[in-house]
Amino acid sequence: MEAKLKLFFVLSLVALLILIILSNTLPPKILQIIDITEDLIGQEVAINGQIISKNSYGGFLVLKVKDKTDIIRITIDAGELINMSVSSKNWTFIGKVITYEEELEIETDRAFISA
Repeated sequence: MEAKLKLFFVLSLVALLILIILSNTLPPKILQIIDITEDLIGQEVAINGQIISKNSYGGFLVLKVKDKTDIIRITIDAGELINMSVSSKNWTFIGKVITYEEELEIETDRAFISA
C-alpha cells in the first residue's frame, strides 16, 4: 500500500511539472485586435495581421498592424526583425499587452510569417 502511495505521489508531481512546462511554452490563443481590451494588460496575447507601417527608433521598431477588425501598435526589438517588410504578408505577433500614451499596444518578442 505504501509503495502505491509513493508511486501515485511521484506520478502526480511529474504530471504537474508537465503542465507547468506546457503552460509556459504553448502560445496563447490568437485574438482579433478588436478583442484586445484593458482587461488584458500584462497578459500575453497573439494576433495575426498585416504590417501597414514600420518606424525605427534606436533599438526597436514600432509597427502598425491591422487585421479585419482594427489596427494596433506593436513594439519589437529591431535586431529581431530589422529586415521585416511592409507587405501583404500575414504575420503572427506574440507579446504582452501594455499601454503607452493612453493607447493599448503589444510589446512583442516573437513574430513570424503566418502560414
